Amino acid sequence: MHSLAIDASLRKVPQNGHSNGHDKVSPYKAAFQLMGVGMAIVERTGRGHFRIVDYNRAAERAVGRDTDNHRLALGCDIEDVLPGIGQKGLYARIDQALSTGTRVHLGAMEYAPEAGPRTIFAGSVTPISETEALVSFENITDQFESLPDEEAPIDDRPLDSLAVRVAQELREPVSSIKLAADLLFKEESQKLPHPAGEYVSHIRASVGSMKERIDDVMTLARVRGEEIRFREVNLTGLVRAVIAERRLEVNALNASVDVGRLGSVSGDPALLRQLFGNLISNAIKFRREEVRPEIKIRSEPIPVQPGEEADRVRVSVSDNGVGFTREMARQIFHLFEKADRGPSASSPGLSLGICRLIVERHDGRIWATGTPGVGARFTIELPKA
Repeated sequence: MHSLAIDASLRKVPQNGHSNGHDKVSPYKAAFQLMGVGMAIVERTGRGHFRIVDYNRAAERAVGRDTDNHRLALGCDIEDVLPGIGQKGLYARIDQALSTGTRVHLGAMEYAPEAGPRTIFAGSVTPISETEALVSFENITDQFESLPDEEAPIDDRPLDSLAVRVAQELREPVSSIKLAADLLFKEESQKLPHPAGEYVSHIRASVGSMKERIDDVMTLARVRGEEIRFREVNLTGLVRAVIAERRLEVNALNASVDVGRLGSVSGDPALLRQLFGNLISNAIKFRREEVRPEIKIRSEPIPVQPGEEADRVRVSVSDNGVGFTREMARQIFHLFEKADRGPSASSPGLSLGICRLIVERHDGRIWATGTPGVGARFTIELPKA
């Protein structure tokens, strides 16, 4: 590993983030070093090659390189610092972020070098320019004794202990980071030089994404452990109530949500509210830019033999958002997503996996179809009341 000239202003930032009285440090650089989440700015220098432009102390700790030789990785190729990491999907995620101009989630990325311990990272990649991106990440190896097996029965996955650890270990630091970023943005955004303001915005967006993931895991643990209380549920009223709870967000986007007569099912009202809440939030999240979101929730007939009556209710939730490929449709309900989303740069996290779990606990079915750039359609079958 070679070293290049160190940015003088960053080199003079003490560990407490305050200036030593002799050198003035810009607020965003001090905040960058104080962040508890690992952050690195990387530049694409060629096909499959990315140079490390800058990084903070938390990044060194996350990869186990927090030594006295601080900042030796500046100017190095990522592959020189973490051999083999590109084959784990990191480079593909960076390329996707740069080509689409939007943030991409890393998911749970396992890294096991020939020499060194196995490590699992989670985070996101946010483009800064056509060739530079901000990679924010953290070491979550302690929360994953082993990566969950998508083929294993849901009840066999060690998610309850993971949820407890996430709640205890991540909720407080995430809240602290968000508070620091919000204060910095509120008080210094007009003073920060370009592109410092963009960096702060990226930090705030990344922290918000982390909070969503924590909430998803906690919801998943609750859904798995909650006893189902079956009763007759009027889906039309339930879905309208879910939309009313999201009225501010719907109105802010000028979105159209059209609900037909959906019928009644036998199910748990609380879990069904979570189900349709996740599907509606997913439709809003994956909207197309400059296109008014349109969501339609309809009851559909189920084919039966002549003289027979369907014992289930079929409901579809369709939108005019970014859509997805046929390959993605096969994996979109996995609790821990492993595939790229294609044209969409975001990830549904655990929300659609939670939908699948809720439907399966009701002895129902759920599947998805979509067309990139046109929209998505989620279809659910539940026992009729």
